[in-house]
Amino acid sequence: MKYILNIAAVITSLMILSCSSSTEPEKSAKDYTEDGWVSFSEQDYTAAEESFTKAIKIDKKMADAYSGAGWSIAYQKRYSEAVSQWRMGINNDAVNADIYAGLTVVYQALDSLAECVESGNKLAALDADYAFQYDANINISLIHGLLAAAHYGLQDYVKAAKEMDLAVPANAPHNSDDLKLLLNSIMDFLGLQ
Repeated sequence: MKYILNIAAVITSLMILSCSSSTEPEKSAKDYTEDGWVSFSEQDYTAAEESFTKAIKIDKKMADAYSGAGWSIAYQKRYSEAVSQWRMGINNDAVNADIYAGLTVVYQALDSLAECVESGNKLAALDADYAFQYDANINISLIHGLLAAAHYGLQDYVKAAKEMDLAVPANAPHNSDDLKLLLNSIMDFLGLQ
């Protein structure tokens, strides 16, 4: 009998402890993704990456979490890792404009010019007025400038000039015959001189 009373006392104690301990409700992948974008907006890219990674662990099909992870990693200058995240995101959402914008920027940084052109063209086809909501500097004009630089690097000067016309319509038409002037226009636009 004493043994049964001891067991009852232990069970009662456990019940009281479990009722008194405050447990936070478990976060969803969407919650972690939202947290990640908040951290990203605050330029805390490490915390953002952690939140997006938690979201992906919960829901491996959440393209927005892969997008955020890629951007957070890219802003830490780990470009190849960013590409990997974005590639996984595209597998879940082939029309995610933010992912194509990120790929365009990072492929240009990696000097992967053909991939830069491919991603930039997909983005332009998806959203002709693209603007990344978390960084006003990333927009369709920048994408066209990066495409111009990529085409120039690939020695397709006519396409480079056309992309500069789209990047800076006020200065159109850009001349593909004067390569030095075209290169200077691209570099000026991208802030490289």
